[in-house]
Amino acid sequence: MMVMLLALIQSAWAKEPVTVIAEGRVVFENLNRDEAKARAVRQAYKNGIREALGVVVQSQSFVKDGLFAGEFVHAISYGNVIAEKILEQKFDVWQKTPDSDPVPIYYVKMELTVQAQEGEPDPSFKVDVKLNKTGFTAGEEMWMTVRATQPCYIMVLNIDANNDIYPLFPNEHQPDHFLKPGEVLEIPPKARRELGLRIRVQNLPGHRQDREYIKVIATKRPIGFLDEVEEK
Repeated sequence: MMVMLLALIQSAWAKEPVTVIAEGRVVFENLNRDEAKARAVRQAYKNGIREALGVVVQSQSFVKDGLFAGEFVHAISYGNVIAEKILEQKFDVWQKTPDSDPVPIYYVKMELTVQAQEGEPDPSFKVDVKLNKTGFTAGEEMWMTVRATQPCYIMVLNIDANNDIYPLFPNEHQPDHFLKPGEVLEIPPKARRELGLRIRVQNLPGHRQDREYIKVIATKRPIGFLDEVEEK
């Protein structure tokens, strides 16, 4: 199991969101179907943000031991997808040219609502996030530490291999998500782990290997995003 860590720093948002239609298309010869779906959705996100905001949006791939180990979109500096609807999705075959061999692809067409981010980045606002490991076998324990240079509110989400989102922090055991400068936030805290409150990674049923994401969001003001995630 590969767990990728994404740390996102957000400031203010523009008033009016923009709704666009975006597509994603991924060849999945070396991927299982769930991984292909997740990557096609991320590609649609990138295309949708670029169309909505008219900016260059880049993606970054992570490579570990010579193998593709994950990808995320550098879109947070410009905007974020706040709502989505899948209009069409299918497995198909695709030929780059009439003479080339057909390859299996996953295709997704989505309606995305994108909200632009206002203001200039604050170079003094930095967040340091560390996992105890990056690669896990099923059943292994995972925890993390978070530090920030400015007062902020922290939210942590787990995005699994099916692209489903699960809130990890704040939670009933750690309801306060305000972080002071220089303070070390441990999730879960060591004292709780010693009492048996642990996060253990697991593959999806029937999968030998999966790729998940831990998304850490730091904001200078509290927002209701986590409530919206829990309602879905």
